[in-house]
Amino acid sequence: MSDRSDDEKVAQDVFSEITEGKKSFWTTAYPTYMNRDMTRGQMRELVSIALRETGGCYKRVVEILNMPPGDYKRFMNFVTQHGVKLPFRDFRPSALLKAS
Repeated sequence: MSDRSDDEKVAQDVFSEITEGKKSFWTTAYPTYMNRDMTRGQMRELVSIALRETGGCYKRVVEILNMPPGDYKRFMNFVTQHGVKLPFRDFRPSALLKAS
């Protein structure tokens, strides 16, 4: 089983590759995950990083992960089917204030 810090590092590396390299989630993270080169924990961490960046907005996650706006439903189906969908409210500014 993978260690949380390893998951965070892999997820951060993939997030950086997508955002800085102007690559798409579908051509970067998706095939890596489907080929089992990325674990569910790592994919969940990638979604977590993106949700933190967007304040808990999945529509903006689609945008920052360089997917076309029309891929929102496709992405939501993916995260739901693969058990990596996280509760967006946990990433909203009000939730973060309550947690601190």
